[in-house]
Amino acid sequence: MKQIEKRKDFGLPEEEYLRIIHKKTAALFQAACIGGAYLGGGAPVIVEKLGHFGYGLGMAFQIVDDCMDLTVEDQALGKKAGLDLSKNDMTLPILYLFSELTDARKDDLLDKMRNPTAELLVEIRALGQETGALSRAMDRARAFAQDALEAAKGLPESACRDSLAQLVDYCLERAR
Repeated sequence: MKQIEKRKDFGLPEEEYLRIIHKKTAALFQAACIGGAYLGGGAPVIVEKLGHFGYGLGMAFQIVDDCMDLTVEDQALGKKAGLDLSKNDMTLPILYLFSELTDARKDDLLDKMRNPTAELLVEIRALGQETGALSRAMDRARAFAQDALEAAKGLPESACRDSLAQLVDYCLERAR
């Protein structure tokens, strides 16, 4: 609901966006990791580390998903590309993009966003690359992924821990 409430808020602070995706996506990943560890009989320290892992993975996953919405074609994405843009959902790459634009350029884009077209998605993609907004958002995703890996390093060495590290890599490199 908070995400819907913040639609079209192009001045949304990054911290608010991060709170939204924590409650939307990362909390689910975190709960799954905590629940699995707890129900599997994990010691409290293991449950806690897996909770931190799930949080980092969930945050990275959502940011990557937001970037993919702007960069990947429909067929590869498995859903309509630019969906967040057409709903005016604030995503990290869009927030970073708007922070780089002049007021006149922002106004022009906002006007076009009232009736989004395929051409707008192409324009936003190009601007995202040009301004570095997409790479900046991916850097943020990689930082959360690194936090997840750090939490996993605190787990006993095992094939399961190795699988968690592979999951983080997949999250960052996925095409869907």
